[in-house]
Amino acid sequence: MAAWDHVYVTKKEIIAWIIRQMGRYKNELVGYFLAIDRESKKAVGQIGLMWNDIQGQRCLEVGYILSKAEWGKGYATEGAKALLDYGFNLFKLNKIYATMRPENLRSITVAERIGMALESEFIKKCNGKRVKHLIYSISNKYL
Repeated sequence: MAAWDHVYVTKKEIIAWIIRQMGRYKNELVGYFLAIDRESKKAVGQIGLMWNDIQGQRCLEVGYILSKAEWGKGYATEGAKALLDYGFNLFKLNKIYATMRPENLRSITVAERIGMALESEFIKKCNGKRVKHLIYSISNKYL
């Protein structure tokens, strides 16, 4: 969550986040999913698909949040690839997106590794601040 400028620390915040995720699973068939190591079964982070507003359009976005100790081990790449397949097959979309801050080089690397390309940039409101984000996308190879 290095790029978020926010961490959920209170019980109230955590419960609210869980309730939002449960609503996404039920109503939108997407959300953040637990990422685990296959061998140890240890949780390493979360990888998901979310419906987000990007420049006034409702778009499906892939995202990944991993424990710092797990960075660089391929979890984000593997999970994001699987969720792209899931999203394209389920929703029959033309594109799936990823947004990240320009300084988040690790997320940019993952996006490019899974076949995404830089499309444009925009200003996103994050915790009351206006923050520049890059928009990456990948086209549906199944259409």
